[in-house]
Amino acid sequence: MSEFSCDLFDRSPDDVDFLCVTLGIGNVKSKREVNYKKQERIEAEDELQKIPEQLYNQYKYVSEAPIVCDLKLANAIGIIGNRDEQFIFLKNFVMDIATRQYHTDVKMLFVAEAEHAEKIRWLRFLPHVYSEALHIRNIVCEEESRNLIFESLYKELTIREEIQKYDFRMILFLYDECGFNSHPISRFVDEGKELGITFVFFGEDRSQIPVGCNYLVCSRTNGRAELIDTADKTQTMEFRYP
Repeated sequence: MSEFSCDLFDRSPDDVDFLCVTLGIGNVKSKREVNYKKQERIEAEDELQKIPEQLYNQYKYVSEAPIVCDLKLANAIGIIGNRDEQFIFLKNFVMDIATRQYHTDVKMLFVAEAEHAEKIRWLRFLPHVYSEALHIRNIVCEEESRNLIFESLYKELTIREEIQKYDFRMILFLYDECGFNSHPISRFVDEGKELGITFVFFGEDRSQIPVGCNYLVCSRTNGRAELIDTADKTQTMEFRYP
């Protein structure tokens, strides 16, 4: 971003595209397919009989379209790749969320080991990272901040679970595990979207990503990746990312 735009913070919680993050560019299956009746017999001399199927194949996919991941519909998402690739996706996710959604509608939390602290500390300047309840930034990179923020998050999710209501969405980025799996807040992963939170896990392979992620973003080579719907792997979409 180099200048102010009227597109800043243009998405509100009531919008269909609220928290829809653009991952990259690729081929997307058409929302409205061309319907045609498949011919039981094809006459070799009748070239017109082939046109309906040709049109169906031609317009089955929309090329060079945005590949989007809807965070509000996911309990958890896994980002798989080497550390450099993980950091690229972290930045892309954060920039998309921070520039499209207002900070009172979405709060972001970041967790990393001390050795990776510089990967998340630069995010402290974003208003989306500030906790009004604790008067601190939602950044975990050592034990004291981990205990404070994890306990606060646990209380918030427990209240949301009891009253089935929340005032803002939360995105928790787990750049490192940092004891998350052994903390009581890990039990909320399976009901994240109902509680207004999406967990984003990072790992170098699938063994480092917890079971239960709705989507996996798997980096490949040469700036390409795949978005995998874990409930239906036939919905896998390949894309290129910046």
